[in-house]
Amino acid sequence: MIRMFLDDCRAYIGSLRLRAVWRTRGVHVAPGAGIRGHVEIGPGAIIGRDAVLVAGPNARIVVGAGAVINHRCFITAKRFIEIGANVLFANNVFVSDHGHELGDGSRAVVRLGATTPVPVRIGAGAFIGINVVVLAGSGIGNGAVIGANSVVTGEIPARAVAVGAPARVIRNRTIHMEQRSRHATQAV
Repeated sequence: MIRMFLDDCRAYIGSLRLRAVWRTRGVHVAPGAGIRGHVEIGPGAIIGRDAVLVAGPNARIVVGAGAVINHRCFITAKRFIEIGANVLFANNVFVSDHGHELGDGSRAVVRLGATTPVPVRIGAGAFIGINVVVLAGSGIGNGAVIGANSVVTGEIPARAVAVGAPARVIRNRTIHMEQRSRHATQAV
């Protein structure tokens, strides 16, 4: 019974994996990457080795032009996930538009199913650091930076720098760059 289950899992994972580099419209999908369901990938995008993008029935994942989804990232949708143009994902990023029901503890979580999916949007030019988790209903604004190991649970404004679990804004990139410019001109 367990052997049969493991064989089924291996067959499913094997069906997700690409055996060779896939290029079309300037899209680069590395060997070992898996794409399943309705996944739209813009021109010039890169999907790294062992990254997995899975859109369930009636779901859609959109990856914008020039976006980079690095190695071992996992993106799973039951409704909708949008990743803007020129977004950079470091390795091991997890993005999902749904979670698991927790119930009252009388039944195992595995038997309770998924929560209602809530769309996730990541704005153009954002950077998502290594090991970041982006949960259902989260929104990350254009040009925002999410620090390593953060957990995004809500809205992060455009050009913000956010870190932690849960992720909190620690500064604004625009203000920081203006301050650096002032210091540089004062030093001259």
